[in-house]
Amino acid sequence: MVALNNVRNKLLARAFSVVKRGTPYVVLQKFAA
Repeated sequence: MVALNNVRNKLLARAFSVVKRGTPYVVLQKFAA
């Protein structure tokens, strides 16, 4: 359950960061990779 919560939090944080920046998710993937 802890692992699932961590993954969920990461996805939520990433989604919120995309909304705040206003940039497409694909652009963020380049920096993440």
